[in-house]
Amino acid sequence: MTMAPGQRNIEEQATNRAGTLFDVSTRRLFQAAAGAYSLGILWRIYYLFIAHRATDYVYSDMKGYVDRAIRFLDPNSVHSIADTVLPPGMHVYLAALYSIDPTWSTAIFAQFILSALIPIIIGAIAYELLGIRVALLSALISSLYFPFIDYAGYFLSENPDLFAIATSMLLLIRSLRVQRRGLAIALAFAAGLLLGAAASLKSVVLLPAFLIALYLESLAWKYRVRKILPVLVAASLGVLVFLIPLGERCYRLNENRFCLVDNNFGFNVLMGHYGHFRSARWIDETRGMVHGFGSPVSAQRYYQNDVTFNFGVYEASKALAEAWKWTKEHTLDALLLSVEHVFDLFVGSVPWPTSATRFSGLASLYQQIYLVLILLPACIYIWDHAGSVVRLDLSTVGVTLLMLPTIGLMISASMTIGEPRYRIPYDGFTIILAACVYIDRFAIPRSLLTQDEPSAER
Repeated sequence: MTMAPGQRNIEEQATNRAGTLFDVSTRRLFQAAAGAYSLGILWRIYYLFIAHRATDYVYSDMKGYVDRAIRFLDPNSVHSIADTVLPPGMHVYLAALYSIDPTWSTAIFAQFILSALIPIIIGAIAYELLGIRVALLSALISSLYFPFIDYAGYFLSENPDLFAIATSMLLLIRSLRVQRRGLAIALAFAAGLLLGAAASLKSVVLLPAFLIALYLESLAWKYRVRKILPVLVAASLGVLVFLIPLGERCYRLNENRFCLVDNNFGFNVLMGHYGHFRSARWIDETRGMVHGFGSPVSAQRYYQNDVTFNFGVYEASKALAEAWKWTKEHTLDALLLSVEHVFDLFVGSVPWPTSATRFSGLASLYQQIYLVLILLPACIYIWDHAGSVVRLDLSTVGVTLLMLPTIGLMISASMTIGEPRYRIPYDGFTIILAACVYIDRFAIPRSLLTQDEPSAER
């Protein structure tokens, strides 16, 4: 595979401007990043093992995960359609840890390990795409980014989901950069496995994954980069290792009706497109089941109305039909709600469940830090490269890969509901884009792909 002359110049400029570990300024940044990482480890130890042990916060969603994990280990437990409401990954993860240590200490330690690895993984992604200085600053920010520490202190899916998504992205990027076909396929397959694991935790990740696959396929078509197709096929096979058993389980529990991972989408669409209300109850008289759910954002806005639906929360087709009926009758309101849900991802209230703890002030502070010091600079960097991104230039493949996960999340929120908690597993990508501005606003990204032929563009 040969590199086009123009692409070679971009690579050389990026390398020169990215700096090396031997530059004085880069060495200082390395020292700062190492110090921040050490401080972050100490903060995690104190927070996760002393100040905010996950076992002290087992209520609401956390209690649901813990109860399901314990029930999963009970050979006499009977599973039903109600077990399709949420994906099974988190309670299986907790069940495995609980089987090792019923005191949950091993589970807390596992959450700590995943959280400690996340700054390194985010830094590695930044290094692959944008050079050593951006990598060091991204790792520095991630080390001290409170939401990455905070959500490791709950038995919620955000921490393992963040780890799986970030590691999957890193392996995908490596698979696109390496020259050996066999190694590229192996890395892509591993990336797919981790993406499947992430889908078992939160199925919403499948939409960003689809956007990334569509984008890479567009690059393969435009530039005839032959290695992209084998990478996508290998990654898809890795995902299917998880999706096939997940789909079989969901289909069986869903009374032999199609269900890819869970029945979460239908009731979330209804929660997000049925006006403003505090909470909802689903009453299934046929099966004798009652479920209640509420949006933390709605609760913090002091909405008072409650609604009741006379069907099961797991009956996705009825939920979607009800949401569509309301949307047709309140088209403008439904559109405004979609915009509001996307808004809530970024500028919403203090993230739950920390909003109900003594750490709510710190969570609120970091929400403002995110808006001003992370999201805004990231948007500036995207704006600087918008033209190249739209033209599918090879020089901005990395920038686009960092954008697409959050774009996919925004699309999902517009159709369902949004709150800052859902954004946390994707914040690492935004941190990398923001770090680019602080290092060099107009720095040229490192090339991720090379053309197979200099005149390949159609």
